[in-house]
Amino acid sequence: MMDRVNGADADRVAADIVRFARRMIGVVTSPTGLVVCCFLKAGIVLPEELLALHREGERVVGSDLLAADLIFRTGRRDAFHPGDQRYGIGHVGIYSGEHTVLHASLSEGCVSEDLIDAFFDAENGHFRGTRRIIART
Repeated sequence: MMDRVNGADADRVAADIVRFARRMIGVVTSPTGLVVCCFLKAGIVLPEELLALHREGERVVGSDLLAADLIFRTGRRDAFHPGDQRYGIGHVGIYSGEHTVLHASLSEGCVSEDLIDAFFDAENGHFRGTRRIIART
């Protein structure tokens, strides 16, 4: 796994991850598959299991999101407390900046959507937090 990167290197790696994810738009893959693949292309190895992924990196608070931060919400197949929308974690996406998120499903493939619509709208699931894998110092 790549050590933490600083300054311009961190921003470059984050931009690479977002660029890789944008190239995946329309490609059918799982949410974790998208994340793991894009980070791996940038030299960062992440776990493929959703809950393990949710424990990686550092917690990000509110509006402090940066490109390549991971965003989690509940989903149809919650990995924690299955079927209980109040607690589960069932979906992950990559924040791409300017209030958009890149995420995927096996039915629709990779898409780019408004962050609020995709991760904060109760119809799509309930927000479950953000994690920063690429530390900025």
